[in-house]
Amino acid sequence: MTSISNTITTAAATITTPNTVSAADNPLLNRPILPTLIRLSLPNMIAMLATALVAIAETAYVGILGTAPLAALALVFPMVMLQQMQFYWQTILHLDMTCHSIERMVGVQEQKWT
Repeated sequence: MTSISNTITTAAATITTPNTVSAADNPLLNRPILPTLIRLSLPNMIAMLATALVAIAETAYVGILGTAPLAALALVFPMVMLQQMQFYWQTILHLDMTCHSIERMVGVQEQKWT
């Protein structure tokens, strides 16, 4: 039983320990803005480019099959995109609520320690 309480105490201490990274080590504060933004946004840009290329390839492939399948794709595509965006926003909102609840728990722990 004591090992569980020690683990919980260690985890709580880890959560409530202040961040020891100094401002001098932060690349967002000390490096040039444009290269930093490009470096941070590059993975998202590559993913968006890959998604667009896949959509173009799918359209070209379905276009080979004929006009009826291409029309069906054009009819279904907006609904699929709507579902994907709905899932995206639900995920973002869920993560946002989770982060806020963790922040509240950490704030309560910090008040107990002071």
